[in-house]
Amino acid sequence: MTYWLEDIDSEGRISRTTRNLYERNMRTLVSPVFDHLALREIGVARCDKFIKRLAKISYSRAKQARVVLRLALELAVRHEVLPRTPMDHIGRLHREPHIPDALTAPEVNVIRAAIARWEAGAEHVSGPKPDGQLGARRGDARHLGSDRRGAGHPAPRCRRRQCRAIHPTRRHNH
Repeated sequence: MTYWLEDIDSEGRISRTTRNLYERNMRTLVSPVFDHLALREIGVARCDKFIKRLAKISYSRAKQARVVLRLALELAVRHEVLPRTPMDHIGRLHREPHIPDALTAPEVNVIRAAIARWEAGAEHVSGPKPDGQLGARRGDARHLGSDRRGAGHPAPRCRRRQCRAIHPTRRHNH
């Protein structure tokens, strides 16, 4: 691992934060599984099994382990220790579909009531003082937490009559 990290440091292409992340991932995810093996013993089947096992626990961990393992094995190929990297032939990672949580109508109503109380100054103990921005434009929080608005349903805009009072800024070409 030290040799690999020295090579990464000598290239100087990645930030210190990324380098530290790589080191941590190698130390905590990859090394415990592969340290006892010689490089020639690390094959496609072992790498594939390792990444798939990690993916069952966490997609993110598997992805991070795949990156550092690939980098380390590519160094071995560049230095002619291995003829090719086994990481080129492992199976793809598949992320489970994630359905975002949307607020329910009663939850949205609780938030609206809290905003109304905050703007009225009732029970105001700490935090910023209400400045009327949330209640000044009725309907700003209308779609708060709504899952009905998607790409085909843009955010509500003010109507032409309401926008007449707003003067667009002029662009000055200097």
